[in-house]
Amino acid sequence: MPDTAANYRMLHTMIRVKDLDRSLAFYTGPMGMKLLRKREVPAGKYTLAFVGYGEESEHCAVELTFNWGQEKPYELGTGFGHLAVAGLLIGLLAVMAINAYGGSLSMISIADSFGHVNPTRALRVATIIAMGVIVWLIAQFVGEANFNKFYANVLIFLAYIFTPWTAINLVDYYLLRHGRYDLESFFRHDGGIYGRINGVAVGCYVLGILVQLPFIDTPLYTGPIARAMGRVDLSWIAGLAITGPAYFWLSKRLTSTVPASA
Repeated sequence: MPDTAANYRMLHTMIRVKDLDRSLAFYTGPMGMKLLRKREVPAGKYTLAFVGYGEESEHCAVELTFNWGQEKPYELGTGFGHLAVAGLLIGLLAVMAINAYGGSLSMISIADSFGHVNPTRALRVATIIAMGVIVWLIAQFVGEANFNKFYANVLIFLAYIFTPWTAINLVDYYLLRHGRYDLESFFRHDGGIYGRINGVAVGCYVLGILVQLPFIDTPLYTGPIARAMGRVDLSWIAGLAITGPAYFWLSKRLTSTVPASA
């Protein structure tokens, strides 16, 4: 199994405790965990106790650290951990809000391509709720234990999907049109001066997906070239190196006017 992001997981987290026996009674009692292993280190004058809901080979564990001779309670917040958590929470909420709103606009834009849609506040709220329900249903189907691995694999496959499209857009913007576009045409259902479909871009996109296949390395599929190279995934290099030049060359030869935006 290659060392991809989908294979990494959290092993354990450490908590310092003043009374090991009371802490074990709490975690193995109300929390329903099991004592997995216990280790005393006389040289360091501390004891480690690992508790969790399953074997450490498959589940995350909590490491309870008991320093011998610790008579005073630990002072909470002296390490400024609460500030770090608060900062992370604010950042997480901001990112989640941007992602939710961006997803809402994407769903509305897709619908608008088939017919005019008025992006009212109610519609934006409805699409955000719909995304939340969809994510919840996927999580229920995949299962809590496998969700992180599933999510990591989704991100990997998104990279395969977006790599050739990124190459097409970069070439179109910087090398072919030099940033000059008819913005009004982007919002017309018939595509304006660009037409509804850029055949060259679509063809090169399909080509980019195909040339990546031999280089892909995932838990579901490993291409022959990736396998021959020891399961090294270089698909993104192939996707960029082939798609970009192909789109540039075909656009110059097959498009009579300045090519449409990808």
